[in-house]
Amino acid sequence: MKLISACLSFILLVSSLFPVSIIAQSNGEIENVSGGQINEAVEQTVPTRFLPNQPLYFLITLKESVTRFFKPSAAERAQFDFILSGKRLKESYLLSKNNNLNEAQKNLNRYVSRLNKMIGQIEKARSQNQDIAKQIDVISEGFESHKTFLIYFLGENNAFGQELISSVEAFDEALKAIDIIKPGIADRFQILSVSGKGDEGDLDRSNDSQLSPPLNEASPSFNPRRIIY
Repeated sequence: MKLISACLSFILLVSSLFPVSIIAQSNGEIENVSGGQINEAVEQTVPTRFLPNQPLYFLITLKESVTRFFKPSAAERAQFDFILSGKRLKESYLLSKNNNLNEAQKNLNRYVSRLNKMIGQIEKARSQNQDIAKQIDVISEGFESHKTFLIYFLGENNAFGQELISSVEAFDEALKAIDIIKPGIADRFQILSVSGKGDEGDLDRSNDSQLSPPLNEASPSFNPRRIIY
């Protein structure tokens, strides 16, 4: 008994010196996406004729650039950029299923770039007092597919590395941009909140293994430093 008490005392001492925030199971089970959810996300995303590793893919990007150029307003360009960002996620998923992780990672960078363009167009549309209610509704509903793909990637044992961290950050920034116009969106589609800088809610880049799938019904104010499960 004395030995057990001594061990428990040592554990408590170490815990007090190195505090670790633990997500309690009472806050909700760790969320996973089912095959049905993935299939639904694939079906709801615009079709892909070619993948980035195929020779004729440049025709797709050329067509996208021309189509975007002729969009008559920043609001419509924002919606178009969002649709293309979802397409980039779908391409990354299909590439990963074909065991082409390197190209899938590169394509996640294209996802980040396209979301940043969308945010820029939304800000431009607001500065010009354009009516963007219709576009915001489309974007808001489309976040569901984005969330499904990103959670799937997070469950792949961090095979996507830094590109996935950047993608989650870009997703979060896009949510914030839409939340200004349509409050509640950021809470509805929250994926995870991991911080290595106190309680600021920033992603910790020092250790990719800290990325974890989200909790169902997570509280916006709940920002653990480290996730252990």
